Amino acid sequence: NKPEKLAYQILLQAGYLVEKPRRTKWLPQDFFYCWDFIAVNNEHIRFIQVSTQYFSSRPKEYQERLKNFPKPPNTTKEYWRYNKKSKSFVIQLL
Repeated sequence: NKPEKLAYQILLQAGYLVEKPRRTKWLPQDFFYCWDFIAVNNEHIRFIQVSTQYFSSRPKEYQERLKNFPKPPNTTKEYWRYNKKSKSFVIQLL
């Protein structure tokens, strides 16, 4: 989808190596059922979920899955909400 493609390009331009899950009929759509991207550089790992919905409007089970995902040192868990009006992302750290 368009917001994911835009987020992917933003991360690449920021110097990250970005991996996205392989999309098939039999495999989950996200890494660990949570993340659209894992972005890595020499200092940091970012777990990123991209959406057009507010995090608070997502089902509680979904919110808990992202919040409870492990957060090792030098990592962030990020929810990128695409704002269609401003054509930009609002990034929420989880």
